[in-house]
This record gives sequence, C-alpha cells and structure tokens, in this order.
Amino acid sequence: MDIQHYLQRLKDRYEDRVSLKYDGSRRREMVELKSAMVNALSTVVHNVDVAKLYACDRTTVLHLCGQHESYFMNSKSYRHQYYIALELVNESLMQLPPGIEFGRIGRGDIVQQVKQINQTITFLNEVKDVIKNNGRHNQIYLSGDTGASD
Repeated sequence: MDIQHYLQRLKDRYEDRVSLKYDGSRRREMVELKSAMVNALSTVVHNVDVAKLYACDRTTVLHLCGQHESYFMNSKSYRHQYYIALELVNESLMQLPPGIEFGRIGRGDIVQQVKQINQTITFLNEVKDVIKNNGRHNQIYLSGDTGASD
C-alpha cells in the first residue's frame, strides 16, 4: 500500500463519519468538507500528496490552509468536520501500516507532530469549556445556533 491509497482510505472514513461525500463541486458544503480534511492533513503530509488526494493543485491546498481560520470562526459544520478530520488523522498516525510514512521536510519527526496535534486538541477542548462556562451567549456561539444559517 502506498501513501495515496492510505490517504484515500482515510478520506473515505472521514466522509463516512461526517455523512457527506465529496463530489468535486464548488458548493460551500463541499469546499468546507474538503478544507477540513486538507487542514487536518497539511501539518503531517506533504501538500503535493494532499493535492493528489483531491485531484487539485498544490496551491489550492495552500489557499485552503489560509482560509482555515475564517471557516473555523464562521461555520459550525466546518468546526464539526475539522474535529472529526483531526481525530481520524491522529488515529491514523498511531496505526500506520508498514511501508507508509507521513512526514514533511523541516517539520520534525512524526512523534513530535502527533504531540502537536494532541496539544491542539487539548487546547481547543479547554477553549470550548471556557466558552461553555461563560454564559448563554457564548454557548449559542459555540453551538453555531445563532438563528441565521451558516
């Protein structure tokens, strides 16, 4: 099994978990679906490999990474999809089959990358707890239920 087959299996698991299949269109829900997985993978996999997974150019991957903060702040569905993608990437790093190596030049070894992902997840869970404890207004923001559509 090579890296592309492994990433495709990971992408399929992700789409199953979020109950949405990427169709290649430019509809917002598809862009956010793709962006969440791209952003979760971009810290541990070369951008070229991520681009091949979605049959796009490397610069598209870079653009989606640049849009992460905006999607994360403004879209409940993106936040949900990103958390699932992070969880799956983290699990996959711990269970790599022989012959599959994730890694990016200059980003350190895979163990350090997994530690970084775990620290990010811990930090985000702490932020979520703080927001939940600061009143109803923040709970509404966290849930994304503002009365307006995403």
